[in-house]
Amino acid sequence: GCSQSGNSSFADNIRNGTAYGLAACVTTVDLPRDAGEAASVMDFLQQNHWILLVSDTLILRTNFYHPNVKLFSTVVIRLQYIPGGAARLQPSIQTFRLFQYQTAADFVQMFFHILFLLFYTYNVLHEIWNIRKSGHLYFYSFWNILLLCSIGLSTAVIVTFAIRYSH
Repeated sequence: GCSQSGNSSFADNIRNGTAYGLAACVTTVDLPRDAGEAASVMDFLQQNHWILLVSDTLILRTNFYHPNVKLFSTVVIRLQYIPGGAARLQPSIQTFRLFQYQTAADFVQMFFHILFLLFYTYNVLHEIWNIRKSGHLYFYSFWNILLLCSIGLSTAVIVTFAIRYSH
């Protein structure tokens, strides 16, 4: 585990040698927004061999907003140093739409989503009523089983849609 606690800067950790040899520690460096200041921080890290001596992995996270298309992207670049001097680069880009419904075509799609939910709700309630009315005989009909399968698949679509847009 880490032997230090509190909020000390990365420069203090490097100068004092408290960050060396702590494989379980995570040191976070927030780069300034100004490109010149960020470059000087990176130069400092490079001059002090921080990346090679303190950790074996460098993770860069950057966020972008594209106002013309209203997309938000996160870029994660993971650079892991492997024993022997090699390095493994693992980039990852995820793009998100901030607002799902913005254009006229999006609102048409929203209308059909709402319509789908209304038909889904009607079918679920109708089949519950039929099951209560018919009892166990309901399950002997092929068409009733097919309707239940349709409701099950529709439920899967709704859950997938909800999970996709909740993250």
